[in-house]
Amino acid sequence: MNRVFECQVCGSSSSRPVIDMGLTPLVNTLPPIDSDPPVDSVYDLALVQCKSCTLVQLRFAPEMESVFPESYPYLSGLTTPLVKNFQEQASVVVEFFKGNLPEQQLKVLDVGSNDGSLLRCYANLGCEVFGIEPTQAADVANANGIKTLKAYFDKSSVEAALALVGKVKLVTATNVFAHIPNPMQILKDISAILDDDGLFVSENHYFPDLLEQLQIDTIYHEHLRYYTVVSIEELLNRGGFDLIRIQKIGSHGGSVRIWAAKKGVYSIDLSVAEAKALEAKSGINNGEFISAFDKSVKEWRNELRTLITTLNVEGATIGGIGAPSRAVTLISYVGLNHNDILAIGEKTGSKKIGRRIPTTRIPIIDEVDLLRMEPSHLLLLSWHMGDDLIANIRSKGYKGHFILPLPTPKIVKA
Repeated sequence: MNRVFECQVCGSSSSRPVIDMGLTPLVNTLPPIDSDPPVDSVYDLALVQCKSCTLVQLRFAPEMESVFPESYPYLSGLTTPLVKNFQEQASVVVEFFKGNLPEQQLKVLDVGSNDGSLLRCYANLGCEVFGIEPTQAADVANANGIKTLKAYFDKSSVEAALALVGKVKLVTATNVFAHIPNPMQILKDISAILDDDGLFVSENHYFPDLLEQLQIDTIYHEHLRYYTVVSIEELLNRGGFDLIRIQKIGSHGGSVRIWAAKKGVYSIDLSVAEAKALEAKSGINNGEFISAFDKSVKEWRNELRTLITTLNVEGATIGGIGAPSRAVTLISYVGLNHNDILAIGEKTGSKKIGRRIPTTRIPIIDEVDLLRMEPSHLLLLSWHMGDDLIANIRSKGYKGHFILPLPTPKIVKA
């Protein structure tokens, strides 16, 4: 575990505490069902905010090899709303290039490309695509015809990519740019492989949305940084890029798509100034939000804990639907275990099936098997896709109740 002594963007050692969530397991290190919870590793999980450039970041950061091992189980292609977002991104970005560089073929590099789901969307629009991905998801991508270098994104892998495909017009990073240490080096590496008239398009959780919707479950060790427009612009500027456009998108319950280019190449869209103006009114960049946020989080935790305890006392049987990364944070922070949740159902084909939630004995099983148990309530751990999930589970014959944990715990009755 590395202690973060200074701001990852500006190097300042002056920070203010935002929230401390205690000792928490890594969200994608899922032990086998029959393994022993007492041996599971836990790490400090707390956020601080830089008083200088306003970046919100982890106070402590585990080593990347621990957070993103080769066995990392997540496959983006299993999440239908995410794939729809990828299709929309590819459409609008390709349209941008058609308007600005109509005669040039678009060559795309995706950082942390997972199973190649985003790159497939670009390939379907006629682009040449290449991915860099350190986990077993790279094997899936290559098997499906998406060229992928199985490596962490760093100077060495960029040099390898340059030798294989040359410079590119577009570098993408979806829920990756906040995950890799040393963001200034990341930007240097991106700049090295990006054509001078190219774009860097990144999607990340948006910290104001986290606050507004109380998305406490999106805080985990993979997310080293939590961006506002002010902090992401500061980072990009220091790395030789202009922030040229901001788009709010619905992914993961509230994210931003940032468009960046090397300085002076493209004009800056009005959306950047508008987003900064909204942040200025909110007090998010001067720490005014912290006291109210801390109070709301503690009240929410007590409310959800009480709701589930009461249901169990009354004889309810509670299952979980979906085991996204955020589920581990929620279960750990609220203090739930196998006495509260009998099992969590994952979509058939998920590499998480046969595992358990770390520090608990809650098993992750096939969604089909969970529904056969006919639990009276299903806790929607992918609550940010609640409407779609409810419709999907209802279509499979489930007649019980749903529990939406966030932003306010409530029961959706049959």
